[in-house]
Parts: sequence; structure tokens; C-alpha cells
Amino acid sequence: REFHFIIGAESSDFWRSLGVAIVFGLMVSTFLTLVIVPTTYSWLEEKTARIGEWIKKIFTKGAETGTATES
Repeated sequence: REFHFIIGAESSDFWRSLGVAIVFGLMVSTFLTLVIVPTTYSWLEEKTARIGEWIKKIFTKGAETGTATES
């Protein structure tokens, strides 16, 4: 009488692959949420403020030099 002790089943490859995908997905999503999103938000906020100041200067200079017609 032989006794075979098998570790893992036929579907263990599937579960291993699924586990790797889940762990990798959690790591990537955590990195995106905690690092990339706040960095991008602050970068865009800074750029938007600079563009707003630039546009304000353009229209303010036009009003100061009298290029606008007054009726």
C-alpha cells in the first residue's frame, strides 16, 4: 500500500496566480492613491494658479495702458 501526500491541488496554480494579481493590484493602487494622486493634484493646482495670474496680468496691462476703448 502506497501513500502519496500531495501538497496543492490542480487548481493551486490558479489560486497562486490570483493571489499574486491581488497583492500586486493592492500595492499599485495604494501607491497611486497615496503618492501619485496628491502629487498630481498639487502640481495642477500650482499650474492653474500661475496661468490665472498670467491671464490677470495680460488683462490688467491692457486696461492700464488704455488700449480699451472708452465711450
